[in-house]
Amino acid sequence: MTLAEPVAPSSGEASPLKPKRELPCIQGLRACAIGGVVFTHILRVMYGMNFPGSVSIAFFFLFSGYFMTSQLRYQLTTTGTISFANLYQRRGVRILPPIMAAMAMALVAAWIGLLPFRVEVVPTLCQTFCLGNYWVTFRGLSGVPAGTDTFW
Repeated sequence: MTLAEPVAPSSGEASPLKPKRELPCIQGLRACAIGGVVFTHILRVMYGMNFPGSVSIAFFFLFSGYFMTSQLRYQLTTTGTISFANLYQRRGVRILPPIMAAMAMALVAAWIGLLPFRVEVVPTLCQTFCLGNYWVTFRGLSGVPAGTDTFW
């Protein structure tokens, strides 16, 4: 046996080939993509500038997809199954707090007059519970808090 060959773990021992669950470089790139998306929203909402943000969004989805797939692969190799309930629970814990914070900031900004649009209850609730695309598709952007029209 050489040093390059993997050693089979005995029962109860951690595998020497265990994949890393955290990849700081991917998380950093994803944070930069989020920053780009936030920056383009600020330019569009606050200053009326149409700055193309699709590149930042594409990179965010690329890195997020890689991250989620890596988690699913790790779960499959360690447990032999994939739990979509756990996946969506983890996503909810990560996604819902920033959505609630963004909605609160948009509502406060609209209430004190910083945003040019009138806010209505039903489209705001649709945005809050990730149903905003349906509202926008069937009713347009009327009543949707400014800056939240691209919630997914």
